[in-house]
Amino acid sequence: MQNWMFINQKETWSMDKIEALLTSVPLGRMIVVDLQSEMSPYYVETSMYFGQPFIWNMLHNFGGVLGLYGMLDAVNTGPFQARRANGSTMIGIGLTPEGIEQNDLVYAFMNENGLRSNPVDIDHWIVGYGTKRYGRPNALIGQALQELRRSVYNATGLKDHGRCALTTRPGLHIKNRVWYNPRNVFRAWTLFVQAANDSRVAASATFRYDLVDVTRQSLQLLFEETYQQIVRSYRKKSIQGLMRHSRRGTQILMDVEEILASDGHFLLGRWLEEAKRWGTTSQECKIYEYNARNQITLWGPRGEVLDYATKQWSGVVKGYYYPRWELLFETLLNCLISETSFNETEFRRKVFTQVEEPFTFQRDLYPTQPKGDTVSISGQLHRKYFSLL
Repeated sequence: MQNWMFINQKETWSMDKIEALLTSVPLGRMIVVDLQSEMSPYYVETSMYFGQPFIWNMLHNFGGVLGLYGMLDAVNTGPFQARRANGSTMIGIGLTPEGIEQNDLVYAFMNENGLRSNPVDIDHWIVGYGTKRYGRPNALIGQALQELRRSVYNATGLKDHGRCALTTRPGLHIKNRVWYNPRNVFRAWTLFVQAANDSRVAASATFRYDLVDVTRQSLQLLFEETYQQIVRSYRKKSIQGLMRHSRRGTQILMDVEEILASDGHFLLGRWLEEAKRWGTTSQECKIYEYNARNQITLWGPRGEVLDYATKQWSGVVKGYYYPRWELLFETLLNCLISETSFNETEFRRKVFTQVEEPFTFQRDLYPTQPKGDTVSISGQLHRKYFSLL
C-alpha cells in the first residue's frame, strides 16, 4: 500500500486513523511503500508504520519532466538511517518515479544502494561514474560532474522541481524555482564543451546525450533570467527594454530547439510515431496522436493538468512553447504601445484557443531522426552566450 494518502490528506488521516488502518491487518501481511522517502519520509511520524514492513523509495520525478535534478545526499544516507533506526521495519529499497528517461546519474546512484552496506563518498563516486559512462577517464568531465553535484544534484526539499519558466504557460507571475546557483551549471557546460576536444569522449553516445542535457539546462536558466528582465521591462513601461529582452527570449527558444534536435532521445516525432503505431485504423491513429500530444501539454480537454508532464523536446519547443511565448511578448508590447493593462485572464483564454488546444489536434509530421552535430552545435551556442554565463 502506498503512503501517499496519509501525506496528501492529513486532514482526514490522523495518526489514530493511520494506526487503526495499519494494525487492522496482521503484522507482516501488509507492505507499505514509503513513496518519497528522499524528500518526505513518513516512517518516523508513523512509528515505523506501527509495525508493518515498509520499503524506502526514491520518487524523484513527476510527470516524466526533463530537467537536471536530484537529492544525492538524501539518497546516500536515507536508506541506511531508516534501516538502522530503533525498531526499524524497513525491508528494502525501491524507486517510484513517474518517468525514468532523465537524470541517469541519479538512478545509477540509487540502484547501487542495493549493493551497499554504508553511504559512500559521493565526490569519489561521481568521478568513477563519469569514467564508466563515457568509457574513459577525463579530468574535465570529473570537474563538470562536481559542479552539477554542488547544484542540481544537491536539492534539499523543493517539491515542484522540474518546473521552469520555459515550459510554463506564459504570464507575469511565474515563480522562480531555481534553488541552486546557475553559475555551477554554466561552468559544467563550459567543462563539457572543453571535454569534447577529446575525440574519444566526444564519440560516446552517452556523452553527446549528456552534452545536450547540460546545454539545454543552461539555456533554460538563461531563459529564466531573460523572463525576469522581460517582466521588469514591462513594469517599467520600457518598450525598448521589452523588445530587446523579448528578442533574446525567442532566440534562446530557437537555440533550445536546435540543440534538442541533434539527439534522437529529444524528438517529439518519435513520441508521436510510436503512439500512432498502436492504431489499427486511421481514426485510431488520430486518437492516439491526440492523446500523445495532449498528455505532454494540456493533459485534459481544457488543461485540467496543464504543463504537468512537460517535455523539452525538439518539436514541442518549436510548435508549442515558442508560439506561447511569442504571443505573450506581442501582447505585452501592444499593451505598452496602446497604454493599456495586461489582462491575464484574457491572455489565458487567448493562448489556450490560439496555441495550446490547436496543438493537440494538429497532425503535422515531426522528424524522427536527429539533425546536426551535438558537439558542434553546443560549442557554437556556448560561444554565443559565453558573455552571459
